[in-house]
Amino acid sequence: MDKDLVFSNVAGCTDVGMVRDNNEDAFIMADLVLGRTLPDTFHVSHKLGENSLLFVVSDGVGGSNGGEVASDLTVLAIKDALLRLPKTVSPYDRLVAAIEEANHLVWNERQNSPTLKNMSATVVAALIESNQVYIAEVGDSRAYLIRKNNIKQVTTDQSFVAQLVMRGILKPEQAVKHPRRNVILQSVGNKEAVKVAVSMFQLQRNDIIILCTDGLSNLVRSEEILQISSSLSPENACWRMIQLAKERGGQDNITLILGRFYGDSLTSDVSASRLTQAVKPLAVYDPDEVVEKSHKRTKYLGSASIVSKLYGSSEFQHLPRLTPTETLSNFPNASIIKQECKMLIEHLDYCYQILALKPEQVEQAAQWLESNGMQYTKRDVMLKQLQENLEQLKKVTDTIAQLRKEWDR
Repeated sequence: MDKDLVFSNVAGCTDVGMVRDNNEDAFIMADLVLGRTLPDTFHVSHKLGENSLLFVVSDGVGGSNGGEVASDLTVLAIKDALLRLPKTVSPYDRLVAAIEEANHLVWNERQNSPTLKNMSATVVAALIESNQVYIAEVGDSRAYLIRKNNIKQVTTDQSFVAQLVMRGILKPEQAVKHPRRNVILQSVGNKEAVKVAVSMFQLQRNDIIILCTDGLSNLVRSEEILQISSSLSPENACWRMIQLAKERGGQDNITLILGRFYGDSLTSDVSASRLTQAVKPLAVYDPDEVVEKSHKRTKYLGSASIVSKLYGSSEFQHLPRLTPTETLSNFPNASIIKQECKMLIEHLDYCYQILALKPEQVEQAAQWLESNGMQYTKRDVMLKQLQENLEQLKKVTDTIAQLRKEWDR
């Protein structure tokens, strides 16, 4: 294993749950080095100094199509903003500016579309730069860090009941069933300005990071998240926790991203295993504080929204140009897919060899029937069908072989 590399094994999953008719959650994962969105399950490696990944989970609010629009706009705006922001800007400022851009976009869409006037969204995002992890939050979607068989909730719910617990009015176990437990104190797009809470910690070997909506955290306890995440692969762990939430009612949409990180380039400092000390708050949300409009978004992204940047012809030249390529090799899972194609070709070749024996076997059977006073009337039809199927199978094998070449470097 290369000592300069950090390896990321990540999965993202979403489910409508057992009660809702539509899914208002959204998530996105992006490799900011490659500049592209990643698939729902992936393995990727980068040199430590070049490691730059983004994970975003959002829970839409607003009913009808509003919640879906708000969460989709939020995750896409954050990704697009971070792809445009230069690395000379600090990770903290880039992440805050990106979420402020999402807030600006959702707020404007809400003002301009009567059918979307009640929409907003929560968001929790993780920006991983080298071995530094920045967690940003608006609302009550959560981030967890698992390290050395311990779990810590990195975010603080920006909700009514969370404030009651913090002030000693409610006990944590009472908050779980409080009638106003779903009341959040701020969300993306609900107001013109938003206060982004941010924490930071150093990524260590075998750390697990989880981002999720309250559809999961309301029904699956942190100790269960710890046990499942530590014992299963990221993809299997995601679906097991979703299934557990659905078994317990699944009243809301359920979405999470789970990433496991390893490699000799990451340290494993025993003294830093105390998670409370490992996580450092950089910006804290205070519901009693008047939220003023931040200048990070306009400072780093300009006054126009992402939509204007993307679709305004006068500013289209600001977008990074797409580099032509005739290969799919840059896709993070290319080596895995290439291996799958190889295995499929081997299987198809075996099937072809078996099928190629069948015409002769049909001939032998027909001859045996004739020698015993019987005539197989479908002989010619069957032989023709077998020959056509052999030709089709050969075409499928050739197509897979060609596809396999597309993943080569």
